Amino acid sequence: MTENYMECGRCGRKLKDSKSKERGYGPVCWEVVQREREEEDHAKTPE
Repeated sequence: MTENYMECGRCGRKLKDSKSKERGYGPVCWEVVQREREEEDHAKTPE
């Protein structure tokens, strides 16, 4: 069973749509989190 979140895990705002509740992040914060993860993965990759 998928856990549904009521507040954004990044900014704490109330989540409104079902997709955001499943992810635990609102749409704007989700984009930021994804970008941060990509940057973190890139930093770990040896050049």
